[in-house]
Amino acid sequence: MVLNLQGLLAAVIGVMTCVAAVLDWNWFMENYRARFFVRVLGRRGARVLYFCLGVTILALVPWICEFRPLPTVP
Repeated sequence: MVLNLQGLLAAVIGVMTCVAAVLDWNWFMENYRARFFVRVLGRRGARVLYFCLGVTILALVPWICEFRPLPTVP
């Protein structure tokens, strides 16, 4: 698997999302984009949702990278 820029970015986002959910980072959970999920699901439910989202993103990294063999020189 060749890790391209999109794959690297997806991996970083997935890991950061999982770590933010596990460590309960305030700056992450109090972000205006996350407030909706915190209000609807509660803090613990939002953490579970974000952890699952991070795992899903990490599972998609190989698909995002798409194995492309290096070109051979004739």
